[in-house]
Amino acid sequence: MTEPLAAPEQNGKPKRSTADRILRASALVFAAHIALKLVSLVQFRLIGAACDPVIRDIFVFAFDGVLMTLFFIGEEALGPAFLPVFMAEKEKEGEGKAWSFANTVLSVQSAIIAVAVILVFLFPATLVTITTAWEKKGANPLYMESAPHYIKYMVFGLFGLSIGSCTYMLLNGYKRFFLAAFGDAAVKLGIVIALATAYAMKVEMKGSTAATVFIIGAITGSVFKLITHAIGLRDKLRFFRPRLDLKDPAFRKFVALVLPLLCGILIAKVRDYFNNIYVMTNVDDGLLSIGAWGRKIYQTIGHVIPYAVSIAMLPFFCELYDKGKKEELGAMLTKSSRLIFLMCAPIAAGAVVLSLPLSQILYQAGKFSYHDCELAAAANSCFSLVLPFYALEYVLMQAFFSNRKMIAVSAVGVFFSFFSMAIAYVCVIQLKFTGVDALIAVALAFTVTRTLKVITLASIARKFLPCYPVKETLSFILRVIIVALGTGLAAWITRSFYESIVLVSEATRAMDILVKAGLDLILSASAGAITALALTWILCRSELVEIKEWVSRKVKGRLPKREAKAQEQVAEE
Repeated sequence: MTEPLAAPEQNGKPKRSTADRILRASALVFAAHIALKLVSLVQFRLIGAACDPVIRDIFVFAFDGVLMTLFFIGEEALGPAFLPVFMAEKEKEGEGKAWSFANTVLSVQSAIIAVAVILVFLFPATLVTITTAWEKKGANPLYMESAPHYIKYMVFGLFGLSIGSCTYMLLNGYKRFFLAAFGDAAVKLGIVIALATAYAMKVEMKGSTAATVFIIGAITGSVFKLITHAIGLRDKLRFFRPRLDLKDPAFRKFVALVLPLLCGILIAKVRDYFNNIYVMTNVDDGLLSIGAWGRKIYQTIGHVIPYAVSIAMLPFFCELYDKGKKEELGAMLTKSSRLIFLMCAPIAAGAVVLSLPLSQILYQAGKFSYHDCELAAAANSCFSLVLPFYALEYVLMQAFFSNRKMIAVSAVGVFFSFFSMAIAYVCVIQLKFTGVDALIAVALAFTVTRTLKVITLASIARKFLPCYPVKETLSFILRVIIVALGTGLAAWITRSFYESIVLVSEATRAMDILVKAGLDLILSASAGAITALALTWILCRSELVEIKEWVSRKVKGRLPKREAKAQEQVAEE
């Protein structure tokens, strides 16, 4: 990332550059999201080990398909529209005026949540019938017997989750990134605690017992999220009060920003639901949840660093835009995009090759078999191909949001969402793909359309920001592709040699799986990593040098601070 030419002093101390502040904030979000992803993977392992394929499917439908879909519609629309307006109000009109706007948003949001919860509670069976293929002849009757009960009560967790999306942005507005992001880990923690308690009490995860465990876990997790955010905003709680001023100019600005975003996000959620839930309910029992298990691996890799950087970037990008510093914003966008793309491309190649041993280590236990791991690995391999573009999109979107380019983002998103659904529909519904073929078709539909979407957004960004110079960008991408191909080839050769000697598929006991698949993963990943570093040093040395110089500056910058602190302590003594 670019550094300003000079770091002005503030209160006698050097003031951090925007890049330094973004990276510091990113580190905090990164730490919180490491916790989130670890808890999430533990959750998936526990569910896979304890539940049969039908129960897994119903959980994925209720939690991911209904609860989290409703939550993300609000979360993804609210944040990009809310934060720029809140920060502008706080800067220009004062904190009290900004909170008046925030309280109006919270009041309207609460009313919408209440309506959604009441509708799901009153008509759960209707919702299941409309949004799945489980009522069709031949489907396991347990789906229609249990799924309505799950969503009828689990939906009450929407209150904590959705109000938490607004408090998340408020915390980011005050640059309190860690507790904001850690709230998401708290949601997963609620389910993990419920599952762990059931396991300790030797509760069999079947029928109404499994439903009770999952419902309690989801609702508890949503409460944990609100508590975490309340701790982060403890000194601001005095500002919270019910308010409904629909004529507030700030609220009207927010509505003007949120409506086009909402249209695009609604279509995106329809796409995700159609591809990942509805389409997969047309195929074999258990395939719905296996697809979710496969997505979890690439999502974990894609979220941890790129998402952390993007969340930290938005407040600072908004500041640069408001101050008219487009040159600095464009340069920062270009540099951060290159570094993230360079980092994620070889990781993606490694994830494609090593999906099976990774799936075994993460998931193979109890009722989640080696064959289930093979299916999850096939899905993950196809999803992982999109990782560099998936990661790049996080950063790129912040540039659009900070420049208030909501309509362009929404229009592009809508087009490629329909494109993705069309591919999945033709392959699974019309051509009757089943098993691994269905998983691969849905995954590649996402990968191809998401890649094209990001390329389109990058082209549009060049029209309003000085970013992504064509020749340099194409040269960089070509060099990174070579690095990624070399990484994947080295990992594949190593894995092939290892598995010709060790029969990994025969491992069934937990320790055998950990040793055989773990050694497979370590050796192959090490070969890939060494190759990636060597090729990066040869082909992308300038980017590596820049990272090294930045780290060196950080280390050197800390030494004088430590010495000064030590001198202060001596003086006090």
